[in-house]
Amino acid sequence: MFDSGNIPKSMTTSVVVPVPKKGDMKDPNNYRRISLIPTFIKLLAKIVATKLAAIDKKYNILVKEQAGLRNFEECAAQATTLYEIAKRRKIKNLQTWICYIDYSKAYDRVPHMALIYKLRSIGIGGNLLNLIVGMYHDPKITVRIGDKLLGPSEYLCGVRQGCPASPILFDFFINVIFKGVLGVEVPGLPNRIPGLLFAEDAFVLADSAENLQTSLDAITVWSDTWEMAVNASKCAIMGVNCDDPAEPTRQRLTIRKNDQYTYLGYQMIPKYSVADTIKHIKIMATYAAYYFYKPLWHNHRTQNSVLLLCPATNWIVIDMATRMVAEVGKNAATERILEEMGISLVFLRTSTAREHA
Repeated sequence: MFDSGNIPKSMTTSVVVPVPKKGDMKDPNNYRRISLIPTFIKLLAKIVATKLAAIDKKYNILVKEQAGLRNFEECAAQATTLYEIAKRRKIKNLQTWICYIDYSKAYDRVPHMALIYKLRSIGIGGNLLNLIVGMYHDPKITVRIGDKLLGPSEYLCGVRQGCPASPILFDFFINVIFKGVLGVEVPGLPNRIPGLLFAEDAFVLADSAENLQTSLDAITVWSDTWEMAVNASKCAIMGVNCDDPAEPTRQRLTIRKNDQYTYLGYQMIPKYSVADTIKHIKIMATYAAYYFYKPLWHNHRTQNSVLLLCPATNWIVIDMATRMVAEVGKNAATERILEEMGISLVFLRTSTAREHA
């Protein structure tokens, strides 16, 4: 199968499960489509992904601006890079225009024939290309809603979310998006930086409103050529050390200037204060911790199990952790803290049980 690229039709059908994200659940756009594919095809896809990653490592095919879904790259480093670029230019009193770009259903819009063409254009061939062609030849999907499966239907675009090969295939597809983008000069760096990519999450850099519009025109040409659609409602323009209120357009849609934007989970603001970003991360982490532990606080079995399994010598650690979560000092009574958190002491439960008996 690896040599010929011939994959049985029974293995090219994937089951798509819609997973809700946020917003109105009646809107189909607020669902993420996860593809459940046969295990054997997943193994083949993993081989494809490994070989493509090795080729990229050897020949440096992917642009250095792309950090998404690559080994030893992470969101924090990408957000820090953006902060560093804006900060260095601000120190030199230079304007920095940033346009955050969001594509609508980026993974689902990749045309299969265009993907194969791009792989051929960068030198991918032989058995590896044959296997990729076989994976995307006459593919079919069936949607599972609850316990029901809809009839299979053919699809000609979209890399499958949940497939091991999809991330790197998408990276190759979007690789030259910055062609024609002017970018900015960064003090201390020899080359201009057009922008940064983290998979489909992109932003464009410019040193003036006019150059930003020129760069967006270049990206519009790329997007129209490869049938990618921008989601203008999730795009934003931010100016660092800028006073011009310009609102450039992309794909004939106006992109508004915003005072803040959440990029890869990090809140970006024009003054680019590290302290404000750290404060925002702490707040989000606190919300996540409360959301995770809330079911445990109201589960009597969990409370009893934890209290019975933890040795008495760990009470100091438990007491400190409880005070940290409740944000109270050493002088606050432990009983009151536990009462507010909905956790009752063991001796109260046992006393109540004896009373009822």
